[in-house]
Amino acid sequence: MATASPDTLGTVAGQILQAAAEEASGAASQLGGILTEARARAGELAEAAAELPADLLQRLEDFARNPDWQTLLVFAFLRIRDLDREHLSVGTVQVPGWSPAVALTYTTGSNQTLVLAVAVGDPGTKHGLHVRATGPLAASFGSADALSISVGATAACAWDWEFGQSASAPAETGTLAVKAFWTLPVPSINNDIVEFSLGPLALDATLSREPGAALYRVDLGLGDRSSPGRPGITAKAKIEELLQGLGGIAALDLPSLDYSPGLSLQAGAAPRFSLGTA
Repeated sequence: MATASPDTLGTVAGQILQAAAEEASGAASQLGGILTEARARAGELAEAAAELPADLLQRLEDFARNPDWQTLLVFAFLRIRDLDREHLSVGTVQVPGWSPAVALTYTTGSNQTLVLAVAVGDPGTKHGLHVRATGPLAASFGSADALSISVGATAACAWDWEFGQSASAPAETGTLAVKAFWTLPVPSINNDIVEFSLGPLALDATLSREPGAALYRVDLGLGDRSSPGRPGITAKAKIEELLQGLGGIAALDLPSLDYSPGLSLQAGAAPRFSLGTA
């Protein structure tokens, strides 16, 4: 598989996709072989469920314990790339001492790039995140009724964050920020007895090397706290309808409950959880 140096950002997916397809095919063959052998031992009873013998169960557990993370990342990044094929591309970045990374790159019309790369897979190497910006940029893509993402950088900078280790500041001064909202595929309920709906899953993250700013801040939760009318959870039950037929009970409705629960992480501070009541 071809790799790119940290300076050649924006490598298109060609060879990495071919390799990922081969890896996925091999994984499917491995899983299929285990299940085929299980059916053979059970006498090829296609309509009956066959319990896996201990040795095959162990092979299946080993298969699931070591998933092909790079193929999964390629799949996820390709779905994001589909939001804006004109500016987004999938490729790979190789940083010395780190596992090869699957990278998602946004390129502006002025050829500024912002790269998020996830390095996993190779044992004996560092695993973690690489974030690169070649200069100031701001971009938004996606749609409000599905997945929407906005990203920005105030200057050229490079971040490397090893999993399990504290984040370290880059040499450059600048700020990287991302906001994402994903409308969950959960239908709302609205009838004479109950109303219930879920708002978008929200991510608001900032990496900063500016004086006085936290090195990193991550807010993850349900609902858009920056926009009125987009709570994370809305629920209301009408007691009058629930108790219909019991005479003498006055009309009584519970108030609408609006919550936007979230978890906040910040450098130098303890994690904070909030219900985000309106």
